[in-house]
Amino acid sequence: MKVFRRIFAGFLVFLFLLCSLPTFAVYSLSNTFLRPQFYSTKIVPGTYEFLVSFTAKNLHSADPIIEEKFSEVDIKREIEKVFPQELFQQLADDIASQMEKVQMDPTKPVTISMKKYRDSLLTLAHNLSFLLFESFPKCKDNEFPEDDTRGLPTCVPQGVEYNLIAAPFAQQFETAIYQSVPEQMQFDLAGATGGSSDALSWLKNFDTVRMVLYISLILLLIAIAFLIFKPFSLIVFYEGFAFLLSGAMGFFMAYGLGSMPQYLFQQISAQDPDKATTELANYLQYLFTFITDEMQKMALTFLALGAVLLLVRFFMMQHYRSEQILERAAKK
Repeated sequence: MKVFRRIFAGFLVFLFLLCSLPTFAVYSLSNTFLRPQFYSTKIVPGTYEFLVSFTAKNLHSADPIIEEKFSEVDIKREIEKVFPQELFQQLADDIASQMEKVQMDPTKPVTISMKKYRDSLLTLAHNLSFLLFESFPKCKDNEFPEDDTRGLPTCVPQGVEYNLIAAPFAQQFETAIYQSVPEQMQFDLAGATGGSSDALSWLKNFDTVRMVLYISLILLLIAIAFLIFKPFSLIVFYEGFAFLLSGAMGFFMAYGLGSMPQYLFQQISAQDPDKATTELANYLQYLFTFITDEMQKMALTFLALGAVLLLVRFFMMQHYRSEQILERAAKK
């Protein structure tokens, strides 16, 4: 009977391992993408960097004059001047508020207004046109400007103001910005999943799923303790082994998820090669770092707890053996 109970306790350890893996995933999601504050705090620096870099790349290729006269680094620097991270923080706060609404009703689409960003980029268009104007050489005496095939003057006559030469280019750059940056972005989870998918249902009941997983782990630990019953040191061993094994598997699972950004990038490349940029690949990797970091934190906590319990078991066994030795010595 005792052997059977220990075998069944070992099976419960295996169930604890299976239950802990989705718990790690749920824990990491609840502390990252499913937490509205995440979008207005931790994710802000990397998202701002991606937005600026991605926009600079698109603008650089959107207009032939911009592409010839400015580098992506130049455009990125100018974007950072007209749209600093402080302004982006307002956009991030809006995303956080939108995520709060999604938590209440996942069927509603998330609408992100990009108007402030695009308005800032319109200022960028005038800044670029002014830099373009300054790059033109001054006409020498008795020299008259001529336009090349792109409408760029060969020189600027003395005393001619910026508006007369560069204003048309500012309008041209504005057009490129309108084409590159939408006024708003909308994400509809219900539309993307057909409105009745398992993913949508899971998101609606996420808090319930998380609570069920946490309670399941606790009940499994209690069941293991009741099955072993005694000696207490054996209970400590089984539960320590359960935590240690689960923590190790969770850590390796988090490490394995590191390849997920590459898979997503390949899917995006297959559907829309123009969007598959180095900036996007780096950003996907950046996003998944938050998930894997949270999973590894919980996995390391399980590992540490398991190691402590096994260490306690070791000292208990040492103490038990010492008592046995003393008893034998006393009998002699």
